Amino acid sequence: MAIGDRRYGGDLPQRIKIGSYIQGEIMKKLSFLCIIFILLCTTLLGNTLTENRFHAFYSVSVASQTDEMEEFDSKTGFLNFGLSYWISSFHPSIIIEPGIRLSSKGAKYTESYDGERLKYHHSLLYLDLFNKIKLNPLSVPFYPYLGLSASVLLKAEATYDFTIPGEDIPKLSVDMKEYFENLDLGLLFGADIQMNNRLTLGFEYNLGLVDVLTDIDDMVFKAKNNTMFFTIGVLF
Repeated sequence: MAIGDRRYGGDLPQRIKIGSYIQGEIMKKLSFLCIIFILLCTTLLGNTLTENRFHAFYSVSVASQTDEMEEFDSKTGFLNFGLSYWISSFHPSIIIEPGIRLSSKGAKYTESYDGERLKYHHSLLYLDLFNKIKLNPLSVPFYPYLGLSASVLLKAEATYDFTIPGEDIPKLSVDMKEYFENLDLGLLFGADIQMNNRLTLGFEYNLGLVDVLTDIDDMVFKAKNNTMFFTIGVLF
């Protein structure tokens, strides 16, 4: 055993790895709590002001994951809807928008060899809590924004679809939740267009800030969620 290993009571690299993992988990949970606190504060303060409106919306998502191997392709998701609160009373050119959203993320992978093909995709379902700051400096119904999101993983499922000539192989679905972290953090940027007094159209990109794969079975791969949302909504 090396001197450093004896000094620190065991496998030093493993202890450093465990310490880094614990530190990362603490930072994610603190960030999650901070976002919840900001959401509560802005919503409660907004309720004391006027000129605020609810925003119900539906989105189509195009999700992908950045990983060390860079072999995953984007995946389209349709289970995306939510509710937010447009707080426009702080300043004529600024809108604060806290909200909640059910979002579909994940990625897919296809491999073919000698007439055989494997189609693999994993579907991740999250509950997002977010807060956006929208700007309207030109007094036109166009609102670029920045924001943060904290997401709780609700479901993770992988589907394997094998195609082999002359064979009928059923699709295989596997629960993958133990392979993904329960919390995810993202940076939001995009823009909304208010078509009339009620209808909105929008685009958003959610840039993943943390690795979402767990260290189960000493996995060395790392991946972050990156998702585009194309949105239609109604203000009321």
